[in-house]
Amino acid sequence: MERLKTVLQFVQEKQVLVLHCRGMEAESSEVYSCLRYMLMSMVKREQLIHLHCFSGSVATARQWIEVFPNTYFGFTKMVTVLPKEQREAVKQMEEGRLLLETDAPYFHFFGHRRSTPALIGMVANEVAKIRGVDWMHLLEVAVANAQRLYLKRLPPQ
Repeated sequence: MERLKTVLQFVQEKQVLVLHCRGMEAESSEVYSCLRYMLMSMVKREQLIHLHCFSGSVATARQWIEVFPNTYFGFTKMVTVLPKEQREAVKQMEEGRLLLETDAPYFHFFGHRRSTPALIGMVANEVAKIRGVDWMHLLEVAVANAQRLYLKRLPPQ
């Protein structure tokens, strides 16, 4: 936490703050809460934030959006092993906040020796199953969101 505090001093308003938050248990709401609380005194409310490999609940996502309305949520292949409560967060996430990630070289798919960005379609397929939508549509949404966040540096739509 001390290192993070040091690094946060250098975050500029138009930079995207990418955070990977993970606790010891599958549901890491307590860790997400601690991180959110710390950030409240370190970054502006309007900060663009990408919660990488999000594994929180619907309530956790809503708390982040309430405090930091420009938060995007990244999902990986790990959605296939999340508990029901966390899969519900994937299902209910607003389209305009959703990002897809392979987290290469981690989280390889069965039949593939390693993960690469080329497998993003497989991630889209897994997330689309949970959300009950077409994977190509989801991929298009995620690309548009990533462009909005990283290239245009705009809040979620």
